[in-house]
Amino acid sequence: QVIANNAIDFVQSMGIRRPKVVVLSATETVSAAVPSSIEAADVGTRIADRADVLGPVALDIALSGAAAAVKGITSPVAGDADVLICPN
Repeated sequence: QVIANNAIDFVQSMGIRRPKVVVLSATETVSAAVPSSIEAADVGTRIADRADVLGPVALDIALSGAAAAVKGITSPVAGDADVLICPN
């Protein structure tokens, strides 16, 4: 969450008042079998008051609105992210 908040601060300092943030995982659903999906959902909830958030999602959704459409994901953040948060 600290990294996400620092990234939001940076993007806001460049003039983007409400950044679009994608929190990446290997899956688009929260699953106990994929710890990064749980972390992505948690981070997304914690920063939602400061940014438009999408996650957990895979990288293709973050980079391509067309990929999001194919997977049935509708979000103004899909394919148009200002910040990508990656799991470690």
